[in-house]
Amino acid sequence: MKDLQGWKGLLFLIVGIWALSGHGLAQTTQHRDRGMVSLKKKRKPITCTVLMFSDQGLSYSVKGKKAKTVPLTKIRDFATVNDFLTEFFERFDKAKRKDVKEQWALVAWANDNNLEDMAKLQAYRCLHIDPQFVRAHKFLGHRRKNGVYKWKREGGLVSEKEFKHPKRGRDGMPWFESPHFRVRSSRDILGTIGNLYDLERVWLDWHKRYHDILGVSEHLERLGFEFDFIPARSTTDRPYFDPSHENWFAYTKFDDGSASRPKQLFSLLTQQLMNSLYAPLGGYKRHPKRSRLGGPNDRNAMWLELGFGWWFGGHYTGEVGYAKRGKAPQITAGEAKSILKEMRTDRRWKTRTFGGTKFLPNLLGWSFDTFYSETKRVEFQWLVSRAFVAFLMTDGKVPGGSNTNRNTDLSDGTLGYIAEAYRSAKGNSSSLFDKKLGYKIEKLERPFVIWLEVLANP
Repeated sequence: MKDLQGWKGLLFLIVGIWALSGHGLAQTTQHRDRGMVSLKKKRKPITCTVLMFSDQGLSYSVKGKKAKTVPLTKIRDFATVNDFLTEFFERFDKAKRKDVKEQWALVAWANDNNLEDMAKLQAYRCLHIDPQFVRAHKFLGHRRKNGVYKWKREGGLVSEKEFKHPKRGRDGMPWFESPHFRVRSSRDILGTIGNLYDLERVWLDWHKRYHDILGVSEHLERLGFEFDFIPARSTTDRPYFDPSHENWFAYTKFDDGSASRPKQLFSLLTQQLMNSLYAPLGGYKRHPKRSRLGGPNDRNAMWLELGFGWWFGGHYTGEVGYAKRGKAPQITAGEAKSILKEMRTDRRWKTRTFGGTKFLPNLLGWSFDTFYSETKRVEFQWLVSRAFVAFLMTDGKVPGGSNTNRNTDLSDGTLGYIAEAYRSAKGNSSSLFDKKLGYKIEKLERPFVIWLEVLANP
């Protein structure tokens, strides 16, 4: 919790307002994050939604009641769910992985700090270490009968075997939930929970990096993931994100039996987070212009969604449960050559690209079906979307080389475009792109091709 008493509290107030706002000593920082507020005259913390933090006080709301603003002099401390999650993972990373006592200490800490979902997940991890760990069984609501524990799931108590391998198959699999996500998978429980932890880690980094730039707020409803099921959208079985579902589901699968992470996991997460930017008070109301999955107004900028999903999500690697942010994903020399070849050999792309008039503006209008149909150019369309986002987010710079164009600040402009495109449902508007990037999109065609040529010939 953030202590606001004494000189340390004053220092936190000054530094906190500066850091959270990203613009120096701002007067107000907008939130919409779940948290706990402790008032000096009340012994028990208040579980609430933190709406605003400023030098005048803190505004919060409790479900079903009007918002209240309390002067800082009356607040003992406060913290958001993200603060608690950050500390949880700091403790988790330090704990000995096979020491059930240290792992159980995380259960107790999470349960005492507004992270009941994480406590439950951690209890399952304890049972993986010690299948007879009594405290974990009791915490999860399991019951011992004739020397054997019955495991609790929705609908009642079942055997451990039925819990892990239900007779009804996928429909009988239990849901595992964290503060921001819910996941179902036929894989082992430890791996499922590990991937769930990684989704939370990436969410925390997204919030930290883009809270101010994109106006990110916390999710008040969980995003859903199916790890072993992809409903048919075409003849392909590509993972995809469905914003028409109540919980904004992403569907994916594992490449093979030895894979530890589902395909495109962090890319799909990024797509969910981008679409949630139109989320009043952190909810998942659908934009009035979005009528159906796959329609041009339903997916504001499909090329950007897939490209930025690949770029942002591609930063995260590492062991399941311990994902860390690393280097940005790269377009390889072979991929750059493939894009250039397609542009130069196909008449429809050659005249548009090297004539410098229509190629990139057409990319803005590519729909969901453009990327999820069985055509010869699907792979090219996925690849060129990723490449153009990489070009924008690196300001046209080649790793280890010089800047291939004179246009600067493309990455900042791209983030501004994401924020506006997903709030206004105008992602296919070239005028909005031109406005936010500061350049007409047609003017970026030649620098983009030069950037590809440099990559293709390292």
